[in-house]
Amino acid sequence: MIRILPVAFVLLLALPGCDTGGEQDLFLEQSRLPTQGFTETSADGEVLNEDPDDWRVAPFFANQVEVRPAVPNPVARNGLVTITVQDTFGDVLTGGVRVSGVLDTTPPQFVALDRDEGNGPFYELTFNPTLLRLSGGEEARLYRVRVFDSQSRIITYGDILVR
Repeated sequence: MIRILPVAFVLLLALPGCDTGGEQDLFLEQSRLPTQGFTETSADGEVLNEDPDDWRVAPFFANQVEVRPAVPNPVARNGLVTITVQDTFGDVLTGGVRVSGVLDTTPPQFVALDRDEGNGPFYELTFNPTLLRLSGGEEARLYRVRVFDSQSRIITYGDILVR
């Protein structure tokens, strides 16, 4: 009986870490919430002001993937923005990654922005933010973008200010 208790204790400690399915679903739902704030970055990738909600790594990929925020952010509507994803161990993101934008329509529409099907471990997703604009409006606004793996599991999301 005494030998069973330490093993049972270790198993109980490990169980909360096993429920990434529910946490992953919650993360996906959070990515569907309205935009608010953004992580400001310079053209050379320096984070100037961080939004704690942007560019977090989904629970399924925790400790396996790293994400560099969108660069630059804000971005000119005729510029290019890049998001870099690193597969820390080189074997988690088989098949590459893709980024899509969420358009403010009813119901929401999604637009493919870029994909990188390389062998990793670094994946660069570069796109023109005009793909996110439905109309020719001149006002600056936030857009939500989401990054997925080849099996459509969300990796990260964040907001980009297009000027």
